[in-house]
Amino acid sequence: MSLRSKSLSLCLAIAVSVSLRAADTTWTGATNNNFFDAGNWSAGAPGSTDDHAFIDGGANLPATIAANTGTVQLGAFSLGSLDAGGHVIQNGGTLVVLGDDIGQESQIGDTSEESSSWIMNGNATILYDDPLGEGGLDTDGTGKDFDVGKSTPEGAVGRLEMHDDSILRISDDLKIADGDGGHGEVFLDGNAQLTVGSGISASGVTSIVVAGNSLLATGNSAGPGSPLGSTDEGYLTLSTGGGESATVEIRDSGRLYARTLQQRGGESSITVRNSGEFHIFDLFEHELPNLGTATVVDSTSGPARTSHVSSGEDSVTTITLLDDAIMTVDSDLEDSGWSGLALSGGTNSGGNAGGGITVLEIADNATFLIQQDLHMTIGTGEFAESTLKVSGGGATINIGGDLRMALDDFEEENLGTATLHAELTSNSHSTVVVAGEAIIGNGNLLVTFGGYSPTGGESYSLLTASKVTGSQFRDVTLPQLADGLSWDLIVGADSVVLNILGGGLLGDFNGNGTLDVGDIDMLTVQSAMASTDTKFDLNSDGAVNKDDVTIWAKDLANTWIGDSNLDGQFNSGDFVQVFSKAKFEQDVDATWSDGDWNGDGRFNSGDFVLAFSDAGYEKGERPAAVPEVMPLSGVVIGLLIGTMRVRRNDQ
Repeated sequence: MSLRSKSLSLCLAIAVSVSLRAADTTWTGATNNNFFDAGNWSAGAPGSTDDHAFIDGGANLPATIAANTGTVQLGAFSLGSLDAGGHVIQNGGTLVVLGDDIGQESQIGDTSEESSSWIMNGNATILYDDPLGEGGLDTDGTGKDFDVGKSTPEGAVGRLEMHDDSILRISDDLKIADGDGGHGEVFLDGNAQLTVGSGISASGVTSIVVAGNSLLATGNSAGPGSPLGSTDEGYLTLSTGGGESATVEIRDSGRLYARTLQQRGGESSITVRNSGEFHIFDLFEHELPNLGTATVVDSTSGPARTSHVSSGEDSVTTITLLDDAIMTVDSDLEDSGWSGLALSGGTNSGGNAGGGITVLEIADNATFLIQQDLHMTIGTGEFAESTLKVSGGGATINIGGDLRMALDDFEEENLGTATLHAELTSNSHSTVVVAGEAIIGNGNLLVTFGGYSPTGGESYSLLTASKVTGSQFRDVTLPQLADGLSWDLIVGADSVVLNILGGGLLGDFNGNGTLDVGDIDMLTVQSAMASTDTKFDLNSDGAVNKDDVTIWAKDLANTWIGDSNLDGQFNSGDFVQVFSKAKFEQDVDATWSDGDWNGDGRFNSGDFVLAFSDAGYEKGERPAAVPEVMPLSGVVIGLLIGTMRVRRNDQ
């Protein structure tokens, strides 16, 4: 029954002859490899909604559907359902497959010990079980599933490949490796589109790859936002048995859209990388992700399920975002105590379970955005655990609601663990930004180094929130630091900051144990870049600029502004050095030893203004206690600069 109907115009009008029994025909390949050559079939070529086409071995495989094929109707097709495999290459044409009319599912690979495959190229199209004919919300569950690798045993696989501009639209379910011990693969690239109304489930050994500019979408049979499509849930469910695993890879600008994500059991991994995108949102209503317009229970968009991973106690889920990958979640639930995304626990109806193990890792320049709450270890099991791992300083992590660590749906502390894992790869680190409340008192903090050796003075803002609840983490694990360095963890009212104290000689940026020209040259380069590198931010104001250059020269090296050779004096020797570089008033990069004394990356009159304001010219070494400086008049400074210009022009 439909909860709601949408106005629609049918793209394809098909006269259907309803039959109570399919007309079976089996591939022999006696003539050639033409799929529609009658001589290749035991009972003639399939061509009506009564026909069920079987390919279990035979000659001249793969059977080929030509690029110039028009629109052809079928009841169903089965590849590899008996002893041998079946293979089809579809280079074009539109197959209208109406399995619901004959009570028959279609399948690519079943019980055969040999592999089966269906490859779609060009503009090949399959419209499965009327995906465009009944736009609206459909919950009667009578549609026929499209199976890939249903019960294919180990050593064989059922594989669906889609390339170029091929299209597969399914009104009900796409089931991968759904049978006992099944092995199924789905691969998309190019501009291929695979859209599913009810949901996508992976039950056995499953591989899903969404690559190129392709789109895999569950939640609208006609495509995201289309009024022609139907749905009843729009789930992506990963639920495997013991020793089985489901892998999902989204890469190379591929996109995967789902109304809800569920992982109930077994081992699953989702990897998004190289401009891949994974979005959980209401694609029944919307063509593109639109944070703030969530899928909700009892909404006009129909039923929805809570998004959760590692629900069962035996489940393990890894979600990894790499490169410039994007993952967003917009999933609200009006009739449950929680919304957003639940890690390690939860059920598809908004309830709860024991919970397994989850690792969500955001690295490189990847982005993770969630409109509502992130529940880390909502499950009540003793061994439930979840980890939010943030690696490096280039990632973006925004939580629009609350961050809840090891709390169940009744606000009680769980027995399991929830860990914020910061992997430090440089002197900067990405911040987890929480718009709501960060409840960390029952959570853990783990810090590791990823190929980085701190020198001291680093400051990492690990988390910010409108409110941090909990004065400390339940457990904190920090790595060993070099001698002379120490950790300083500050849990504030709205932030968690981790500092590394110490670090030997302050200002020794090149690490040679002394303050020299190499150090201040490095500092002026950072200043010219408007860097925020905490290593060079000597006054800790969040910026590297001329103030830090001045602090290094006057307070750390105890010398004068203008002492280019760092001999402790500002005199004519410094002029000889800087003008020999021929960079004065030239649009070329300069450092302290070149005459850039204010850290703007250039040697010009501004440097002399700063130097003579310091009043150290021909004064010898700077006294340990610096008296108040009387600035030179602008006239004297101008005369000196003019003299220097004349000298440079005479060289």
